[in-house]
Amino acid sequence: METKTNWLAIIACAIGGMLLGFLFYGMLFQSQWMAGNGITQDLTTMKMMKNGAEMSESPTPMVVNTIAMIVYALIINWLLNRTGSHTLSSGAQVGASIGLISLIGIFVGHMFSSTDEFVHD
Repeated sequence: METKTNWLAIIACAIGGMLLGFLFYGMLFQSQWMAGNGITQDLTTMKMMKNGAEMSESPTPMVVNTIAMIVYALIINWLLNRTGSHTLSSGAQVGASIGLISLIGIFVGHMFSSTDEFVHD
């Protein structure tokens, strides 16, 4: 059975994902995120500095992020269609599975980093 892709939903999901990132990194936790990544803002020139060096103002990261969000939305659309998840509860189960798989990867990556932020002996 072939299903059609709802492109309006794909674009809405991509924009929604970008809005969540804007809220998280821009409004809610901007100062903590900047401090954790060694980023400061020069208040006289309004330039962003990372470890004392001026950061590029290239639009490339936003373009790549937009493309990645569209690809993510297409993959989730494919996965939901492939699993036959067309209800809220079945979609939530697929979403929880994706989240758990992502969380495991993040956790393992942090275990191999030189910080013991998540794991204490």
